[in-house]
Amino acid sequence: MSQNAESMKCFVVEYTTDTPDGYDIKLFNYETGQRDAERFCAEVKAKGGAVNIKIRDVLGAVDPFSEEE
Repeated sequence: MSQNAESMKCFVVEYTTDTPDGYDIKLFNYETGQRDAERFCAEVKAKGGAVNIKIRDVLGAVDPFSEEE
């Protein structure tokens, strides 16, 4: 593991839908994304999908709402 690599604590949401490519993973920032993660999970469940939520440090994850460049 590179010493320059940074990780971000995330909600890792594994989810399935009833489409042919129905499995995917979505990341939400642990510090700022709890409501977004909850909303996303509710939307998946409302469409008949299933979710599995984990909390992990994700190497190389980028927060799209961060003001740093």
